[in-house]
Amino acid sequence: MVPFGALETKVLKGHARPVSRPTRSSSRSASRVADAASVADRLLSADRVHVVGGPGVGKSSFAARLAAAAGVELHHLDETGFAGADFSPRPDDVTGPAARAIAERPGWVVEGIFVGWVEPLFERAEVIVWLDHLTWSRAARRIAGRWLRQALREPAARRGTERFFRFGDYTRHGRHLLRVLVTSREYWSGTGAPRRYTVTREQVRDALELHADKVVHLTRADEVEAVLRLVGPRSSA
Repeated sequence: MVPFGALETKVLKGHARPVSRPTRSSSRSASRVADAASVADRLLSADRVHVVGGPGVGKSSFAARLAAAAGVELHHLDETGFAGADFSPRPDDVTGPAARAIAERPGWVVEGIFVGWVEPLFERAEVIVWLDHLTWSRAARRIAGRWLRQALREPAARRGTERFFRFGDYTRHGRHLLRVLVTSREYWSGTGAPRRYTVTREQVRDALELHADKVVHLTRADEVEAVLRLVGPRSSA
């Protein structure tokens, strides 16, 4: 597993670019630019990319921009790993075959928080991007903001008085948001097997160690943005 931004190491095997180092500050800046370009080039040339990270870090938007730019399929693994409005975990005898079916397809970007049943996807991916740049407090604010934006859009999408009589749905979504905000903290603070959340950061780290030679570990927000700017613009859709 290679951290982003070190000139002395390779961003991805065989894809580092040499940069002159006249001063310490300019060296760091040039290093980030070179590394971002190297990562973006590698992502766009790969047929299969797996984007993994904690809750609220921007996996879906990162994967969507990459898939659109690369012209490959996009798969949100929440749709495979969870069932129903309460996001109940699906059993391994459902998720495992689904992961293997996606893995065998010729080109894709997948995104999700899962380990274990997604191992066929880790194995088949040419690049694995670990978005690891947010703390729990910042991620929680992003999750709450995303929920609020969706809640405000939903009434406008409904017809007539229907938009005013969906209190049961809104209450259920609010309970789900509260549960996510409370339990997601375990991703950052948990050790070993999680008690309430899907996975812990420690488990993600251990799973990715098995594929360290193809992992790009992004630990700063400016690193993520630098790569995305080179990947391509946000979709206007």
